[in-house]
Amino acid sequence: MASATNTITVGLTIDSVVYDMSNTFTTSSATDAYIRRVNVDTTEIQILQVGATVAAGKIESIRGLVIHNLSTKNTVRIRFTETGSNQTAIFRIPPKGFHNFGNAQYSVNNTGGAFVAFVNVASIYASAEYDDATILFIAQHD
Repeated sequence: MASATNTITVGLTIDSVVYDMSNTFTTSSATDAYIRRVNVDTTEIQILQVGATVAAGKIESIRGLVIHNLSTKNTVRIRFTETGSNQTAIFRIPPKGFHNFGNAQYSVNNTGGAFVAFVNVASIYASAEYDDATILFIAQHD
């Protein structure tokens, strides 16, 4: 067993007022990490299948996930889906931006209503907004 520590530090100054924030959280029970650099264009591709036997582009479960858009000029869209459902969560990552997920669960309501039960992500897809981009993702898994 291993753990991964993720630290995010933000330093912001507006009109000589300093706003600093630092947050650290630990992802435990991870036994391995899957690291992949992927080139994406405007056609959506599957970058990871969850709940599958470990192989290229497939892992059994996610304990933590970091997706970093390495492009300096292009936005990337990340889409999470659930097995056997049309439910989807979409995230937009700006140039040089990233998203850090502490687990692989999300909640979607088809009618735009209140919270519904969390479900596990089954597949993760990526596409670039208008030109080629490169993403780097690290999935901590067991």
